[in-house]
Amino acid sequence: KDRKTEPMSVYSLRIIVTTLFVIVLAGYTVFLILDVYNDQPTIISSLTNVNSFPVPMLILSNIPMKSHLNCYFTYAANNTREDNATCTQYLRQPVLDTTSNNYTSYFQPDGNLLFSTSSNDSLKNMGIMVYIDDPTYNANNLSMSIDITTVDT
Repeated sequence: KDRKTEPMSVYSLRIIVTTLFVIVLAGYTVFLILDVYNDQPTIISSLTNVNSFPVPMLILSNIPMKSHLNCYFTYAANNTREDNATCTQYLRQPVLDTTSNNYTSYFQPDGNLLFSTSSNDSLKNMGIMVYIDDPTYNANNLSMSIDITTVDT
């Protein structure tokens, strides 16, 4: 007995309640530990192997002077470069944006134009050439640049 004045029934009840509290607390702690241990991440990332992926849309903006564009494809199957209408059909020539006084152009493929990850009939790479049409262009002026933004389609 802790105290001589405490009745035996109160002492027994206190011991029972304390024991139950410790058991419940230990059980809840074990439950939390197992819950954290077995927790699955909410974001699961995985890699998927693909044979090809779509060519992104390109936005060429802030072209500082009048120019025209040309492009080419290199095919994966035979590694040949083609400068033809196949590529230029997706290319929009630069148009003057009157608000910024710069030119803007787009390369906008349809969903059927694919880059290859293996040797097949899809594209291996592509190139876009910018030809400056302005006779005042100074090649030594490195402050002139073109912003290129890719958009996954």
